[in-house]
Amino acid sequence: MTYTIFNTAVQNAFTFREIGIVTASMQFFRNVGATIIIPIFGFIMNFTLGNSASVNLGKTEVLALFIHNIFLTSILIAFIGLVLVFFFKELSLGGDDTMAREIMPNEVDEIA
Repeated sequence: MTYTIFNTAVQNAFTFREIGIVTASMQFFRNVGATIIIPIFGFIMNFTLGNSASVNLGKTEVLALFIHNIFLTSILIAFIGLVLVFFFKELSLGGDDTMAREIMPNEVDEIA
């Protein structure tokens, strides 16, 4: 659900011509972000498993421990993202004819 809201917010911040580019860029950076964060979570899991092996914890305790560490890292990343959002410039969403004004008169004939 948040992807839809985020899509709408970002698309309203750009011109009509750039909507496709913006949408594709958002999807690309989501994929790149997932590609980067999954190995980081894997490193946290392996690091926890390595340190837990020397303590002789059971399998369920180790599983709970590395899931706990991954969630703590996720909360930290989410909190950093929340703090960064406060520094974004506020833009109004839709409701006016800004998109209609940005289309050149000869483009209206091409679209119709």
